[in-house]
Amino acid sequence: MYLFEYSKQTVASSLYQVDSQNGGWYEVELTADTGACDTVIPKDMCPGIPIEPSYQSIHHMEYEVASGESIPNLGERRCEMWTEGATQPKAISMQVADVHKALLSLSRCADMGFESRFGSAFGCLIDTMTGEIIPLQRKGNLYVLRCWIRAAPFGR
Repeated sequence: MYLFEYSKQTVASSLYQVDSQNGGWYEVELTADTGACDTVIPKDMCPGIPIEPSYQSIHHMEYEVASGESIPNLGERRCEMWTEGATQPKAISMQVADVHKALLSLSRCADMGFESRFGSAFGCLIDTMTGEIIPLQRKGNLYVLRCWIRAAPFGR
């Protein structure tokens, strides 16, 4: 399993807690990554969403990061995600590890039925079932998904 980090950016710059009156939603940025095998968020991100055991954590799987080090999977956060362009929230499980920034696995998005497109100014994810277009912002040489997540009201 491989997971690549692009920078040592602090978690605080990619996370903002939305007013608690808004149902526990957190605003986050996920960096789109074609090389990430899982969608992964830092363990300190979204502390109000519980970390549950995942297949990867139960089986003691680890991720190899860009430095060549291995870091353990700590479990997953089961979330509802709301994005610009969406007509309703989507269910998503995000793996938790000691990473410096949140990564959106584009192969996991493809498994969920999304196509990815990238242009010189912006990119997008396209839901192949509904046709919904979810915009990705370009920040330098990276594409990011700005979204809102909260603890999912569903089980596994």
